[in-house]
This record gives sequence, structure tokens and C-alpha cells, in this order.
Amino acid sequence: LFRFHAWYGRGEIDDEGLRAAAEGKAGLARLSGERVQKEMLRLLESPDPAPVLRVMAAAGILPDLLPGALNLPRLERLAKIDTEHDFPPDPVLRLAALLPDDRNAARATAQKLRLSNAHAARLDDLAGADDALVSHLAARDVRLLLYRIGPARFRDRVLLQWAGAPRESNALARRVLLTMAENWKQPKFPLTGRDLMDAGVPEGPVLGEILAEVEAWWIDSDFTEDRAALDEKLRAAIKARG
Repeated sequence: LFRFHAWYGRGEIDDEGLRAAAEGKAGLARLSGERVQKEMLRLLESPDPAPVLRVMAAAGILPDLLPGALNLPRLERLAKIDTEHDFPPDPVLRLAALLPDDRNAARATAQKLRLSNAHAARLDDLAGADDALVSHLAARDVRLLLYRIGPARFRDRVLLQWAGAPRESNALARRVLLTMAENWKQPKFPLTGRDLMDAGVPEGPVLGEILAEVEAWWIDSDFTEDRAALDEKLRAAIKARG
């Protein structure tokens, strides 16, 4: 009923159908998680799922399907962003927008809906995201974050935080962030363990520690391509360990 109305309905949901759904909601417990998942994700993929979800909440049906204090306004804004900027609806991202920012709720939802491992991990990641991803990030900071979390997770965070922002005034800045993620080419760290062994570092934990230290310096230098500076940093790191 609700999924079909979200896609094809006009006006209000039929009163008689709504009463029947509310009276029969106990039957949801007999449905498989996979069946409920399919219907919920398809509903969330509709052009604007928020009005139907509000009816489901008012009828006492939505709390039986999803845990926690749901964030319908954030979902509504995300659907509006999708429409205004011609983004394809992403039902898993919309589910993340609807759920509270709480990993327990994300994990309970993933289990209840029998989500795939990939979808469950994505929900969990977004529920626990604490990156300071504001719309006016400097280009260097964007590159560092893209290297650390990758373009897909970066895009998820931009859209989710955009939907959760109190105002819609920074649409252009957020579109720039999304374009940067789309065009990102990850730089390759120039050094390998073989380079360190050739420099006299034996295999073992110290090799990994030095490699991690030099890579952190390379990232902080905005992925410098200056091989002389990189070699100098490597020599300094080796010398510091005696």
C-alpha cells in the first residue's frame, strides 16, 4: 500500500486501506526481513518518500519497521536535493538519512532488514561518521579526506551533511565538493618496503613504522612529488631510530 502510493498515488491514502493496514500491522512480524527490505528500499527510492513515511509513522507502522527517533526532515531535504540537482535516488543513503546518527540503530536496522554486508557496512559507517566535512573545506583538506576515506564515502558524507544542514545556502559549494570527488585520482605513495630495505632497514615492525611515518608526512605535504624531499625524510626517519 505505502510503496505503491509513494510511486503512483495522488492525494491522500485511501482511508479504508489505511485502516486495514494499521489493523493488520501485526502481520509484519511474519514477513521475512528480505521482503520488508525490498519494499522499504523501493519506497525510499520513490521521488519523495517522506509524506508516505509520515503517514506510516502516524499509523504506528513505521516504528515496527525501523528503530529509534527517525529523522524525517533530513530525509525530506535529501529527496529535495536529489530532485533539484538531478541526482539518482539512493535508497541506502536515504535510509541512513532517515535513521538517527547512532550505530546501534544502524546495526539493528541492518539486521532486521537483512541488508547485504556492503549495505550494512555503509549504514554503520555513516552512523559513526565524525568528519568535519563543512561546505567551505579548503581544496587541500578535501584531497586529504578523499585519500583517507575514498570518493564514495566522501560523497555519502557530503550529501548526508548537506541534507542535515539547517540552511540550503551552500548548494554551490557542496556541488564543488561532489565534483572534486568525482574527478579524484588517488596519488600513489612512491615508496615501498623494498625501498626501505635497500636503504638498510631490516624486515620487521620498524620497517612498517618508518613507512607509515614517511607516508603520513607525504600526505601532510599534500602528496609532494619531490623525490629528493621524500628521500631526505626517509633518511631522517631511519636515523631517528638509530
